[in-house]
Amino acid sequence: MQKVVSTIDELNFFTVIGTVEGASTWSETSFSTTTRPGFTDSTGYTTSGYTTTSTSTTERNRFFVKRTEDGKEYEVDLYGNKFSVREGHEVGIFYVGRTDDDLCYPLLYENYSTDKRWMRRSNFDSARGTAVKAGCLSVTTITLGALGLMFALAALSEGHELGPLLGVLGAGLLGLGIFLTLRASASGNQARAIDARIIEIGKRNLENRTSVLKKTPLSAG
Repeated sequence: MQKVVSTIDELNFFTVIGTVEGASTWSETSFSTTTRPGFTDSTGYTTSGYTTTSTSTTERNRFFVKRTEDGKEYEVDLYGNKFSVREGHEVGIFYVGRTDDDLCYPLLYENYSTDKRWMRRSNFDSARGTAVKAGCLSVTTITLGALGLMFALAALSEGHELGPLLGVLGAGLLGLGIFLTLRASASGNQARAIDARIIEIGKRNLENRTSVLKKTPLSAG
């Protein structure tokens, strides 16, 4: 997992503007089964076992975009039917990736034939890095630190020799928890700022139908 880039100078982009060919849509269904055996408890009461089966259906669509400039084809495979196309539609796709990574990820889609747009949020972490999350660790650390300080004050009020040690441990844990929380907040703000610039540049390129054939620094977009 890579951290969020510091600036958009660490990102490349390119766009694909072209015509849809070979569009297909289908559904995939998955099944999951859970079985719980029966049992008899110490009082002799018997509970019957049971089996449950659940299904989940996902729509998929796959198509190729034939680039206007050189005829090169790009395969697009989507889940959930979020971006509908059919043969002959003109579309644009905005790709972004890190300069230290060979891959670029599709983030913004536009169907010029239907005037529909879609943003693939699930790819942003892959494109610009993952923001640090506070999670349970920072909450647990702050809680333990606060408890440590409370016990330290109680011990000190009774003249217990462990009071100073508990105070140091509590203060250290509390400080660590606050640091983790602030770091996560800063990382999240940085990710949102990067995303805003990506979306701004991507929308401008797609609206203007600007075709960028090779990886280009995002700052030049």
